[in-house]
Amino acid sequence: GTTEYLANLTVGVAGVSGTGSIVAEQLYRLGVNRLILVDDDYVEEHNLGRIINSTMRDAQNRVNKAVMLKRVYDNIGLATEVIAAPTVIANPNTVRLLSQCDMIFGCLDSADGRMHLNRLCTFYTLPYIDLGVKLKSDSGNISEISSAIRYIIPGAASLHSIGAYTTAQVESEALRRDDPVAYRARLAEKYIQGAQESSPAVISVNM
Repeated sequence: GTTEYLANLTVGVAGVSGTGSIVAEQLYRLGVNRLILVDDDYVEEHNLGRIINSTMRDAQNRVNKAVMLKRVYDNIGLATEVIAAPTVIANPNTVRLLSQCDMIFGCLDSADGRMHLNRLCTFYTLPYIDLGVKLKSDSGNISEISSAIRYIIPGAASLHSIGAYTTAQVESEALRRDDPVAYRARLAEKYIQGAQESSPAVISVNM
């Protein structure tokens, strides 16, 4: 019964990096009917340790993350139709694809991405599950590992109302599009709060 139910679903995964590639892997092997993968970023060497199925060749060729996963799944050959959208969420064609989903998983690390996805799901009345992992460092040691799974029901709460992101964060991240140099200069920390570490050992935490 579960297999038959999943085989009729179209599911979107927005953000297919550390957490999203793991979610996409499970959905593909569970046999959903159609899988929409959205990510505008490309594979880099420093994140090979946390993106399922990525290779050094993908990093060297700067292959888009969604395109990379589609290639892998097409080679596996299960019945799931996989569509890669190598764009931002607000791209009109990507909005069209996501609007046809039965549900969406958000695996984003940006406030503006979460905002756009939450608005899209509310407008099209789509169930939205937001996932996140956070690590904190104190004097070079990991002091906290926490995760969040938020189920957003259209018309009820939003990620903004429950404090998953702030308006100030959205405004700050607008620099990424308008002034990438200034954005990188203001980025005080990367994957771990309180530590400059771009390639952490987090795949077990994400899983």
